[in-house]
Amino acid sequence: RRPSVNATMADTPAPPKPPGVPSSRLPGFYKQSVAERRAHVAEAAQLAEADVAALAATAELSEDVADRMIENVVGTYSLPVGVATNFRIDGADYLVPFVVEEASVVAAASNAAKRCHRRGGFSCEVDAPVMTAQVELRGFSSERSASAA
Repeated sequence: RRPSVNATMADTPAPPKPPGVPSSRLPGFYKQSVAERRAHVAEAAQLAEADVAALAATAELSEDVADRMIENVVGTYSLPVGVATNFRIDGADYLVPFVVEEASVVAAASNAAKRCHRRGGFSCEVDAPVMTAQVELRGFSSERSASAA
């Protein structure tokens, strides 16, 4: 007989937490100013000062305009740079950067991730890499002579 989920969870020690951020759950994040969100992300992700400065550099798109284009803006990249929250992937929490110009994309991703977060988040598996290549041999009169070389 298979044990219940509650019994399994209570009897099993929690595995070590993989690298990520302390928590991707950031209630009220969207209500913060761009500078406050950037500081929050910098602290959570332990960004270097140069990385924070790069996010703060606005180039031709001002933070004010970017903040009205998409949700959770923390910087610009000639387009707004936003952060999707609530992502738990393989047991680790992540703040996922988005560079988009379309409104609601970041909010929709954060909302979907929030729903999944309640059930443990996302899990992934990676297949072994497969590489295919094509080699072109020139200067041979036939396939046979090229194979013999």
